[in-house]
Amino acid sequence: MKILAIHADFIEFQATKKALKSASDDVVKDNERVDNCLVIFTSVEKRDEEHLKEIVEEYVKQIGTIAVQVKAKTVVVYPYAHLSSSLASPQFAEEFLRAAKSALTPLYNTHA
Repeated sequence: MKILAIHADFIEFQATKKALKSASDDVVKDNERVDNCLVIFTSVEKRDEEHLKEIVEEYVKQIGTIAVQVKAKTVVVYPYAHLSSSLASPQFAEEFLRAAKSALTPLYNTHA
């Protein structure tokens, strides 16, 4: 897994269409703005596929370390395949992102 963390005054984004046919239908297509947040651009890699639980734990730990440093209470998990040339399967990446959001939600105001 590779991440790029940015502490931002705000981020605005809008889902316009599914990236994958298998993606869930619960995507909100409204323009979304999140203020004063830690944006975590995330690439899930092929080598991560055997270790979901451990990778999610490390991900949450790394985000926690950064969030304390920048005093962030809001986290935006942003899938970003451009960080790696060895991507995990789309199915595993979706599973990881769901698990990561679930693990982060009790700790932060989480957007994904």
